[in-house]
Amino acid sequence: AKAQSQSTLVFVFHVIERGDCMSYQEHLDTTIKILNDITSEWDTGFDGGITADTALVDQLNLESIDIVYLLTAIEQHYNRQDFPFDELLMVEGRHVDDLKVSQVAEFLHSNA
Repeated sequence: AKAQSQSTLVFVFHVIERGDCMSYQEHLDTTIKILNDITSEWDTGFDGGITADTALVDQLNLESIDIVYLLTAIEQHYNRQDFPFDELLMVEGRHVDDLKVSQVAEFLHSNA
């Protein structure tokens, strides 16, 4: 019984460490914080606060290299390099034109 409880405890720590217990709202808050950190010194031309409905390209004026920078910051935050970002960035074999912050948070909620 002791060995079983230790393995359960290790599993629980693994789940918590990977972020599996995080809610959508927590992933959304994390995404917004990362974007605020990244764009704080950039002149994006966006006056509003970043929300779930903020579009990365249309409103924040992020370019492809900026999206790569965002994805790298996400990997660093979650301490992972195995996110299937192609699922986020491509639909039916074509790159998406834009993403809303909510789409990034939903992706993280499904994959973190």
